[in-house]
Amino acid sequence: MSVSSLHKSLAMQDQKNSLIDKNVFTCILDAKGNIIDISKAFLDFLDYKDKEIRNQKYSFLISKYDNDELINEIKTTLKSGFTFNGEIKSKKKNSEVFWAKIVISPLYDEQRRKVAYMCILNDTTPQKKLQELSITDQLTGFYNRNYFDVYIKKELFRAIKSKQIFSIVLFDIDCLELYNTTYGVMAGDKAIKRVAYALKNNKYVKTNPVFRFRGEEFAIIVTNQNAGYLRALVDSVYESIKILNIEHDSSDVSDVLTISGGAVSIDTVLQNVSSSEVVDIAEYNLEKAKKNGKNQVVFDVENLDNKKKNKSDNSISILPNREVLINDLIKIEKRSMIILLRLNHINLLKTVYGINGVSEIVASKVDELQSILLDRDATLYSLNLQEFAIVVTNEKLFDKYLSLIRYSVLEDTMIISSSFDESDAPIVTFTAGIAYGIKNILHNADVVLQEALLRKVSFLEYIDTLDAVSKEVDSINRMKVYKKALIDGSIEPYFQPIVDSETGGIIKYEALARIISDDEVISPYYFLESSREDKSFEAFSRQMMQKVFNIYSKNNINVTINVTYENLVSKDMIKYIKNRLDKYGGSGVTFEILESEEIKDYKVVEEFILMVKEYGCNISIDDFGSGYSNFTNVLLLNIDYIKLDGSLIEKLNTDENVLNVVKSILNFAKGAKMKTIAEFVSTKDIADKVKELGIDFSQGYYYSEPKSPAELGLLYDQI
Repeated sequence: MSVSSLHKSLAMQDQKNSLIDKNVFTCILDAKGNIIDISKAFLDFLDYKDKEIRNQKYSFLISKYDNDELINEIKTTLKSGFTFNGEIKSKKKNSEVFWAKIVISPLYDEQRRKVAYMCILNDTTPQKKLQELSITDQLTGFYNRNYFDVYIKKELFRAIKSKQIFSIVLFDIDCLELYNTTYGVMAGDKAIKRVAYALKNNKYVKTNPVFRFRGEEFAIIVTNQNAGYLRALVDSVYESIKILNIEHDSSDVSDVLTISGGAVSIDTVLQNVSSSEVVDIAEYNLEKAKKNGKNQVVFDVENLDNKKKNKSDNSISILPNREVLINDLIKIEKRSMIILLRLNHINLLKTVYGINGVSEIVASKVDELQSILLDRDATLYSLNLQEFAIVVTNEKLFDKYLSLIRYSVLEDTMIISSSFDESDAPIVTFTAGIAYGIKNILHNADVVLQEALLRKVSFLEYIDTLDAVSKEVDSINRMKVYKKALIDGSIEPYFQPIVDSETGGIIKYEALARIISDDEVISPYYFLESSREDKSFEAFSRQMMQKVFNIYSKNNINVTINVTYENLVSKDMIKYIKNRLDKYGGSGVTFEILESEEIKDYKVVEEFILMVKEYGCNISIDDFGSGYSNFTNVLLLNIDYIKLDGSLIEKLNTDENVLNVVKSILNFAKGAKMKTIAEFVSTKDIADKVKELGIDFSQGYYYSEPKSPAELGLLYDQI
């Protein structure tokens, strides 16, 4: 290298170092973990001077919030020679709280000897504050009820895994309605805030999560503490409220504000209960305290065996459900692993052993799964009677759980219990779909789960970059399954309810295609493209429509049938639809049209709409707002419903831009006198937001998964 080139290279390096120093939060640690260099940007962020930081242990940056466990994890990771990736909560010099993602990586000399560590921080405080805002009650600063419903399920499950005592205390301000009448609602809110402040500063309460349960009620969750601790907590809270000395002349208890309480403490080793049962007992005890004269707490625990249905039901009900899973996945900020497990041949098991037998089989498998999930970074969820999910949030555990799934869970299992002797014992198996990442991992795991079912293999991992040959093989495999189903008549309609967003009452059902292959239910993701490639899409549509109209004719239900532009341009298909309507009528039928770039001639769509309207049918536009939404053309058509695209609905509570788009669509629909439907409503939070926005109807797993006609008790002919 020439001298001038060397100088140029050094100058560029100096500029690079200067830019890093001014803009990147970074520091260098020596081999013992002492800070020996720190960037100016990092110092400015922390509000420290260089001399105050230099030679401090790295733990100085993260030890402000009882991060002992995190510090031990960092030590273990670095000692092993790996890079640590994690998240911290700490304080600046001025006591301002911040959150940050942290990366600490070893640095080596020419002989590959570890000589130092480089630490880089990325400030995530704005995102964290936004996240905390969504789970925080604005009046009290405590967690809100929505977060309580999510938190209690996970925390109880953890307590059960760790064999800990799990307790809840509910406190209710006595006679608050009378207080509001006497002193005014604003004074009532002020009283609630004062009670909340007293709870926050109580020495027992401040170490436990507190929630504004409803109105004037608060909930405190306590884990791994005995009855003596719970008594001390309650006594201390009562003393804190007494000290407030808030005047309450209209109370029928005292001349000052008082509270009543209901508490329950569960030894999870001895009692197997669900989160809803724990809350029920606490509410029962609170109500008992109110009836007994208020200003007291009741600790009584009813006989839990009378509250429980049976062990098999309960083993499943204590697990976090689909709603909790989706909420947890939204909050994932680092690479995670999800394992979707499907119990094979469940319909056959129901036929042989009955629903109670299947419940016992599933409970046995749940116990088996719980027995292997010994790490706090691995959580088991129950999605329904047939499907479960395991989420692993620590990348170092991925290989461990992959091995456990492959060589333990997916092995054939004989269920031996009092209900099944050895000669009659069922042999059960799972199929698994596994995916890794941060975004879309549930969808990706479901994709490979369906593929595994089609291929009849025990598990598949999601790989985003399949080569051309592998894709061709996959396509051929899908085509084989699809063609066999088409010939055998194994394409079946499943029905998902569409409900009134305000009342939750079922308005109609959308018919969704499924393939039944060897007693397994395969989603349409795989075979719809195959049907189009094979030019047999019309045969597929006819088979599906024939079965839907048969069910429609035998039951007092309204149905939605999906049609594509490809259906509408086929003269034979239009004749077939007209034939079905002539035979069965159409007053309870909605045709749902996918509005996309495929539509080349809106006159064809208009003619179809005019034809089916003569039979009293309704028209819905699917996936509206997904990226191609021709507002002008939709206005020209006689549309009854707009179905908002699920990708928008899923982000209503997390993306302000999406919320604004949805509001614009709602204003458009209202002006055009069209009703609106939200799809992919998967959680209570989303359902509440949909209701708040005034979207007329809702559809999604929060209300029900798609079910077979038999599961819904519908009459039908075997066609």
